[in-house]
Amino acid sequence: MKGYIAQLNRMMEKANAEKRSGPPPSATTYTPLLIQLERLFATMPENQRRRDFTVAELIPRLKGEFRAHPSAAGVAAALKQLGFTQRRDYSRAGGGVRVWRRGG
Repeated sequence: MKGYIAQLNRMMEKANAEKRSGPPPSATTYTPLLIQLERLFATMPENQRRRDFTVAELIPRLKGEFRAHPSAAGVAAALKQLGFTQRRDYSRAGGGVRVWRRGG
């Protein structure tokens, strides 16, 4: 029994040493939202790029810095920096949702 416990201890020490040798969790790379959005729009066909977007449809396609996905306010700010303007779609289909359109 003592031999088994000693073997488990050696295995735990080896696993802990391997864990410490890897990069720290904070060293993961984060791509800023502006770059993520530019890459996303670059992969879209031209006719899809010209349409209006909602923040809710963009959020699942982006990665957040501290969570799985970025906040709606962060995505909206990045869209503003990329030259998008915000407006409301009051059509029957839109129902008053906020949409973002490129270039005014």
